Amino acid sequence: MEEHYEKMCGNLRHDEITREHEVLTEKKMSSGGHNGHRAKSRDLMAAEYGFSSRTAARMLRLNQLIPEFKKLVDDGNLALLAAVDMSFLPEVEQRMTWDIIDRQGLKLKPKMASELRKHAGSMSTETIAEILDALSVRQHSANAGVSLKLPNTICDKYFSGMDTE
Repeated sequence: MEEHYEKMCGNLRHDEITREHEVLTEKKMSSGGHNGHRAKSRDLMAAEYGFSSRTAARMLRLNQLIPEFKKLVDDGNLALLAAVDMSFLPEVEQRMTWDIIDRQGLKLKPKMASELRKHAGSMSTETIAEILDALSVRQHSANAGVSLKLPNTICDKYFSGMDTE
């Protein structure tokens, strides 16, 4: 999958594939598929580029993304499945999401994109921010959760009379 992703996403290849798809769909394809069905142009394109029909469908779906998300895909900073989920959001919601992740410096994870997709078409900036915040893994300081053992004499001196909790 990684190799196919690199083939498809590197150097803005998804635009090239879209143009190729348009050329293929304009031609009348007479090559046969299973059970006498015509082979889908997506399948032919997938075979030409050496990946599955499902991956071809996902790559074509990326055309529904705003340019900022396309660039993240091209740069390898947005996973293909997350990008596909984002492509189902209306442009307005994609822009709101982009503004939030850009401003907060978040990395859009597949789980976040999947959850956003579930609410597509009915989200406000606040809703998007709540979803992203709930699913964000926050980095804690290096000292968070450090356990120390102190000699009993020091504990008695400074913490005598206190509950161990």
